[in-house]
Amino acid sequence: MKYLRMVVDEKLALNGAREGFFRKAYELRRNGTMSVDQHRKLDRYLNFLDDHIDVPSKFSKSTSKAAEYRETKGICWFKTSANAEVEVALALARLLDDLGIASTVL
Repeated sequence: MKYLRMVVDEKLALNGAREGFFRKAYELRRNGTMSVDQHRKLDRYLNFLDDHIDVPSKFSKSTSKAAEYRETKGICWFKTSANAEVEVALALARLLDDLGIASTVL
């Protein structure tokens, strides 16, 4: 099974990994300047992904009692078998590109 990850050019200070495109997409939804049509597409894509992808309750496998209080950051990948979700994620990546936020599929 293969996995895909969509990233932007910025790196996370915590671990130096390239930032995932979801953070940028949600930031644009809250604060971005775009056309009404672009905003509708952004909402549609994010709503679809919110409805079809479960958000993990944690990103760490640690069993330490203090683990739940640590600030952890996760890096998420799509299974290539998640066809509909990958298709919408790629459309979201293209929209980000149109809005001047370059993205890459890893």
